[in-house]
Amino acid sequence: MGFCWDIPSKSVSLSSDKCLRLLSKVLSLLITPPPHVSKRTVASIHGSLKHITVIHLHSRSHLAPLSSFLSKFPNDYILHNLPIPCLCQLSWWASTLAIPNPSCSLVELPKLDLDLWVDASTSWGLGLCIGDKWASWQLLKGWSRTGQDIGWAATIVLEVAVLWLTQSGWHNCCLKFHCDNMSVIASFWKGQSRNPKS
Repeated sequence: MGFCWDIPSKSVSLSSDKCLRLLSKVLSLLITPPPHVSKRTVASIHGSLKHITVIHLHSRSHLAPLSSFLSKFPNDYILHNLPIPCLCQLSWWASTLAIPNPSCSLVELPKLDLDLWVDASTSWGLGLCIGDKWASWQLLKGWSRTGQDIGWAATIVLEVAVLWLTQSGWHNCCLKFHCDNMSVIASFWKGQSRNPKS
């Protein structure tokens, strides 16, 4: 099954009213950090910030601590302390949201098919094939003892493929990936997975 990450052509901006509301939301967690936060609170701010990454393109990497923290809540009733990495990223977001009238012009990216395939297997490991180049990594014995499952392994090989592509100079294009695990693809783009980070 293949998927392609694409954004249609248009220009987007963030109204100053919406920007101020979001800044206020971020500052409410920074000025007087609550001792405990709920999944609902974290999901609300995470969703709002994720929504504006289409304008602040460089901000996507600044969601990882919140995404990871969000995955620690098994239900809506458990409360957790807000971790320091989340507070640091929220400070970065506060500075970013203080910049007035952000906007971004989005252009349709050229679609390319590099014949790119990724797969993971519990009996062997990770496999990556791009055209006539390939690589594989065997999983170490006991790799799943700390709670990781095949979804974790499939996410790792997908991340390795993205790293290889960026290191090889592939930018500003829409690339087709062939992968048989759509839940992993969905969690990769949403930045949220229930597997522990390693």
